Amino acid sequence: MKQTTEEKKAYHKEYDARPDRKAANRARKARFRASPNGKATNRACKARYYATLEGRAKTMLGHARQRAKERGGVCTLTPEWVMAGIEAGCALSGHAFVLTGGKHGRAPSIDRIDNSSPDYTPENSRVILARINNAINAHGQDAYLEDARDVFKHLGIYINDPKLEALLTTMQGVERSSV
Repeated sequence: MKQTTEEKKAYHKEYDARPDRKAANRARKARFRASPNGKATNRACKARYYATLEGRAKTMLGHARQRAKERGGVCTLTPEWVMAGIEAGCALSGHAFVLTGGKHGRAPSIDRIDNSSPDYTPENSRVILARINNAINAHGQDAYLEDARDVFKHLGIYINDPKLEALLTTMQGVERSSV
């Protein structure tokens, strides 16, 4: 008879609680910490994997699934979708992502377009720069775009693009959200 997941978890919890297993686990962890390359090797391996396209995509996807679960939503994104988004560059700025060096502003980030929905779906998600995602999450996309327009205006940079003009016209009168 096959065990259910709950039965397996209960068995392992009971097994690991035995005094002989506790002692064995403590000894194993002590040997790992005492080895010259123990934690450092494991950390370095994780960093190398995280710096790969596949590693970053799967890590980002795991975090998105966890956030969706915490919010009562679902995540239907796939590793292939995330990898394609990373390879394409930022969906808003077009900048290429930097995968090395851990967390920083040029790292990729999965953004939910409509934050009222807890779901991460291909229709409601995009891969953007982490610093842009942080700015949008802090103040809203309209405020972010208004600030960008004001910076260009202050610097004397005017872009004559009908699409941009239409966007800026629709933003006029939009109150900035405050945090």
